[in-house]
Amino acid sequence: MMQNINDIKAQLIMLGNSFHELRNIFAQQKLQSIPELLAIDLISGQIEGGLRKYAAKISNPIGPVKYAKGKEYLNNISRQISFFQRCLDQDASQIGYKILPNDIKQQILQNIQLQKKIIEFVDFFIEQAFRQKIGGVLQLRQPGDDFKQMQIYKNLDYTLQINIEQCYTNPCISNLINAAKQTCNKAHNIQNTICFYLEENSVKEDAQEINQLAGKLENSFRSILNSFGQEKDDIKKIKDVIKKEIQKCSNQSQKIINLSKKLQVQYQNDMQLIQNLCDQIIVSVIFFSEVQQLENISVH
Repeated sequence: MMQNINDIKAQLIMLGNSFHELRNIFAQQKLQSIPELLAIDLISGQIEGGLRKYAAKISNPIGPVKYAKGKEYLNNISRQISFFQRCLDQDASQIGYKILPNDIKQQILQNIQLQKKIIEFVDFFIEQAFRQKIGGVLQLRQPGDDFKQMQIYKNLDYTLQINIEQCYTNPCISNLINAAKQTCNKAHNIQNTICFYLEENSVKEDAQEINQLAGKLENSFRSILNSFGQEKDDIKKIKDVIKKEIQKCSNQSQKIINLSKKLQVQYQNDMQLIQNLCDQIIVSVIFFSEVQQLENISVH
């Protein structure tokens, strides 16, 4: 069952990534004029943080209290997802405006369907772990994990390398959006990695600082991502946002590296991952520093 607990933790992190992905999509939309999107974005941010905390606290075996709280928490997320769907399914003729372009809407709905599959999977194994704890009969029929083969799921693996070579050769808006999004994901993945150490007394202070710095990095690159969506016809404004955010990011990345090195003796693999993620973020910081000095940025 321990392997199942580890898988539960991994799927909770991936589920959190899927809500983070929604926020990346919304960052490129004019949220202030669409209250439904503002609500979904706010809730998604709360859920992704909550899932990290839940993944860090879940243990094997699962006792009655954690079991009950876990089931309730997953049910609450399912209700929020249903709310998302109701918002997106509203008829423009009835509310007086179109919430999203159809292609973006379909992208979000696919994400929501994936979230449902992950929740079903996690819920089953929480049930199994609890039944094992109390000596109950294990359920024989389990939900499929075919969702792990879906491309939309594989895209939630934020440990992959940032590929900005294409951006160097063609720094157009679409390539810059991709680079900003991937960098935002790297910072988010630092939070995913450090979340398991936030309550460990021996490293708590350093772990919490890493978490806070990674959150600031994520917010900076989401602001850059937002500028591409909000100001795509005003290159000067985009450059101003990039300049403002990038100035903070290099020092924050280096601070994370230094803190992770302090913890590396105890947690070598995870701290090395964090350092690798920071190295990738620094590459992106250097690139965007050069972008904001370019005379021309193609909109195509």
